[in-house]
Amino acid sequence: METKTSQITQGANAFADAEMNRHVTFAMSEPAKLYDSAPVVGVWLRTDQSIKVTGVRLTCNAVPAQEVLADLVYCDAFIGLVNRVLIAAVDTVRGVFAATGLCVDVPEGRCIYLAFRARPHAGIGQLLCQIDYRWA
Repeated sequence: METKTSQITQGANAFADAEMNRHVTFAMSEPAKLYDSAPVVGVWLRTDQSIKVTGVRLTCNAVPAQEVLADLVYCDAFIGLVNRVLIAAVDTVRGVFAATGLCVDVPEGRCIYLAFRARPHAGIGQLLCQIDYRWA
């Protein structure tokens, strides 16, 4: 009887765990200089299992003269950026971008990165980004 109770508890915990939101947060200092050297910023080298991206937020440390344009993307591998798939197109308004209610499946073993579409304004000292996800 104890084994069955344990299995039921583990099953319930696994279900609750799959529905729980998780976050990956990262910061970029001086994104204009970063863009000059590499307009692609790696976020997650390889997803260890399938995930569902549910939200993306990006905030600048100041309201920029020109807004940040970037794409959050996943692909097969960081080297070569093969088989790109768009997760969210980022376009800030007054230095902030938020996309909630997303439902983008990212298969196991994929690389996630942020690719700037234009050079960020030099007045931005730091960008803070958060990706919300659940296990798929």
